[in-house]
Order: sequence, then structure tokens, then C-alpha cells
Amino acid sequence: MIQEPAILLVDDDEGMRQSLEFILACVEASVVSYASPAGLLAEYEVDRPGCLVLDLQLPPMSGMELWSKLRDLGGNHPCIIITGHGSITEAVEAIQEGAVDFLEKPFQQEKLVDRVRVALADDKKARELRIRHNALERKLSHLTPRERQVLDLVLDGKLSKQIAKELGITAKTVEVHRSNVTRKMEVTSVAQLFKIMNDHLQ
Repeated sequence: MIQEPAILLVDDDEGMRQSLEFILACVEASVVSYASPAGLLAEYEVDRPGCLVLDLQLPPMSGMELWSKLRDLGGNHPCIIITGHGSITEAVEAIQEGAVDFLEKPFQQEKLVDRVRVALADDKKARELRIRHNALERKLSHLTPRERQVLDLVLDGKLSKQIAKELGITAKTVEVHRSNVTRKMEVTSVAQLFKIMNDHLQ
């Protein structure tokens, strides 16, 4: 079952939290808000699509510390840090850590909505990429050691005769291995092999 993306919002100021919920209601994602880091940590789902909107000042930990804990749990959700008392140093730290943005209150509603939409799009793209990579890894795991050798040499641009000489086997045997590789990798040509392996490495 595909889960609807969630905007995971943490702000200990009830009025601000309700205001943010109202602002973000126009985004095509559910808003799940928490008054404390503990609330989010108790319900956090690593695999649920979405993004984070975290207030910087969150007793007993900061929004940055909460984000770090979520990443330690295996989470990869894009994060937007918001604050009413931010410094340039804190903003730089957040961006260096990979935050989508660091917004100081009061901020333009349209800017927050825009950044949340960017974060959700980034999350979707990253998840699709991980799915493709995991599928490719499963296919590669089905190759025998010899088939993997042949695959690597094919990707190096070597012909069957060259591969046969390097591996000390016949060209006919190489062709059998190549056929097995294309079947297990679910491709029909070397060009497709190049493409999926190149995408995998990016």
C-alpha cells in the first residue's frame, strides 16, 4: 500500500503549530504535527514518504539535534529548519548539513509552501532512485562470480574474444555467460546494460 506523503512538523508553540498546519493545508500531503521531539520520535516511520519541518528551539533538544537523531534511525527525509531566534552560524550549519532551507520567523507563507513542495519532490526522487538501486542490486546478486566477471569486462568495452582470452575460456562459453547476464539483468542489449549500470553509479 502506497502511503500518502507526510509533512512532519515539530513546534512547541501551539499557536505557531496551528498556524503552520493551516498554511501547509494547501500542499498535497498530510500534515502530522507534534509539540515535542519525543512525540515524533515515538511515531517516526523511516520509510514513510514526506519531509520534516522542525523548529530550531525545541526543548529538550534543538531541531538540528532531532534531525540528527532521525538520521541515526535511518531516516532520509529532507528537512526545513524554522526559527524565531536564528543566527547566521546556525543557518550555515543547517545548510551544510543538507537542510532544504533555514527560515526565520516571520517568513512569507508562500516561501514555506514552496520549500516544502521542493522537499517533497526531493524525497520522491530520492526514494525512486533507491528503489531502482535496490532492484539492480538484487539482480546483480543473482549473477555467478564468473558472470559478474564477464559483465565487468563487457562494461569495459571488451569483445567476446578478448574476454575469452583474459579469462582463459572459449568465446562460446563467454557468449553463454553473456546470455545469462542479459537474462538475469532483464535487458536485451549491451547498451541497456551500460545505461542501468551507469545510472546505478551516479
